[in-house]
Order: sequence, then structure tokens, then C-alpha cells
Amino acid sequence: MNEFKEINSSLKDMDKAIAGALEIKAGVNKTWADVVGEMKQNIQEVNKEVQSAKKVIENSTEAFKMNIDFEERVNNIVIYRMDELDDDNKDNIRINDKKQVLYILSVISDGQVKESSIKSFFRLGSKGDKARPIMVKFFERGDKNLIMENLNKLKNLNDKVRNVSISHDLSREQREERNKLVESAKKLQSEDKGEYLYRVKGLPGKMRVIKIKRTI
Repeated sequence: MNEFKEINSSLKDMDKAIAGALEIKAGVNKTWADVVGEMKQNIQEVNKEVQSAKKVIENSTEAFKMNIDFEERVNNIVIYRMDELDDDNKDNIRINDKKQVLYILSVISDGQVKESSIKSFFRLGSKGDKARPIMVKFFERGDKNLIMENLNKLKNLNDKVRNVSISHDLSREQREERNKLVESAKKLQSEDKGEYLYRVKGLPGKMRVIKIKRTI
């Protein structure tokens, strides 16, 4: 009889040991699952931070590039519809262009902008049937601003170059912005009763449509 009691007691002890082992195993599994879950959540948070930092870097890089592009263009103007010499000799073409450019700038600036003010000038694009625009780069921003602030003096040019127009050296995005503003100005002009003129004015990136009182 005592042997049966000892066996029964041993079985009970074994059951307790097995139950304890199962509890420990369940606890270990639960803890590991929690650890894995936390790791996944942490990885997701890190990924979000990485993507956010990547976006900031991309935006900063783009802004940096745009700033460099603006600085490279800020001293430049573009002259449109300036006659291009029909000649195969590039030197002759350049001499003729130089003469016209200096004349135009001198008239507009009342002689203040001279050859020494110009860093470089050149035609844009490949030669074709139409006169190519000509880029003019100044050493000083003040000379460029002087020209842009006195474009009303274009009317004082001789007949040969009176049809030219001058604009800032704009990026593709700035040209698109200007074109939209020009269309807006045209629309306002068409709706006006004749009392005002609508023009696009302002520096690149700050252009706007302004209303000017007509003078008789």
C-alpha cells in the first residue's frame, strides 16, 4: 500500500513539474512574441524617420540647386528679335552682334552700361531661319537691374532694333510662371474698359500682374 502512495505522490510531483515547465514555456513564448512585436514596431518607426530624413535631404538638395541656378542667372538678360547677320563667318556675326548689343544697352542706360560691364554674350540655340535670342551676362547685378528698370527707353532705339524685347534669364519653371501671368494680364486687359493697362512686372520668383493708369 505504501508503494502505491509513493507512486501516486511521484506522479503528482511529475504533473506539477510538467505544468510548471509548460507555464515557463508559455511565458518564454509570450515574452519572445512581445520582443518580436516591439522590434517590428521599432523598425517601422526607424523606417519612418529614415524616409522623413530622406525627404528633408531631397528638398534641401533641390532648394540648393535652385539657389545656385538663380545665382547663375541673376546677372543675365536675354534679348529677343535682334537681327542676326546672314553670314557663314562666325567672327563677322559676333562683331555685328556686339555692335548691336552695345548700342541697345547704351541707349537704355543713357551710356552708363559699357563694354566693360559685359562679362559675355552669345546666341542661344542652333542657327536657323529666325534670329536666335542672345544672352548677355553682366559682371555686376546693378548693371542688369539698370537695364531692366529702364525698358521704357526701348522706344528710343533706331528702326533697325526697335522691335527687340528684353527679359530676365528665366528657368523653365519661371518661364511657365511668367506665361501664366501674361495670360492672366491679357484676360484682365480684355475685360478692362480702357482705363488701365495690365503688365507683368517683378524679379524672377516674385513676378506679378500690375495695373497701370492709362495716360492720354
